Amino acid sequence: NFKKVKLESKLIIETDFSTSFLENISLNIPTILLPNYHMQSFDNTVKRDCKKLFDVNICYSDSKSAAKFIMEIRDNIDEWWFSKEVQEEVSIFREKYARYSKNPVLELKNIINNLSS
Repeated sequence: NFKKVKLESKLIIETDFSTSFLENISLNIPTILLPNYHMQSFDNTVKRDCKKLFDVNICYSDSKSAAKFIMEIRDNIDEWWFSKEVQEEVSIFREKYARYSKNPVLELKNIINNLSS
C-alpha cells in the first residue's frame, strides 16, 4: 500500500506540485518539494503561499540547496518538520490546498446546502 509506505517514510522528496505532494501535506508527512519547473504559471496567491513554504525549507528551486538542507537535517527530520514555524506554515497551506476531511461527502453536502441558502 503506497499510503502505508509514505506514512513510514522519514522524508519524502517530491518533484511536482501534484496530488502526491498535497496528500503528504494533508497527512503531515515530512516532505520537500523540488519542482522540475518554475512556478511562474501559478497565480499570485499560490506563488505567495508557496513562497512561505520556501521560507521554511519545504520548497526548493535547486537540487544543490535541497541536498545541502537534507544533509543538515538527516538526523533530526522530525525536529525540523514538527517545529512551530514549519507546522504553522504547513497548517495554513493545508487548510487552503490540502484539507483532510473524515467525511468529505457530508462536508460537500453542507457546502452545497450553504450555497443554495
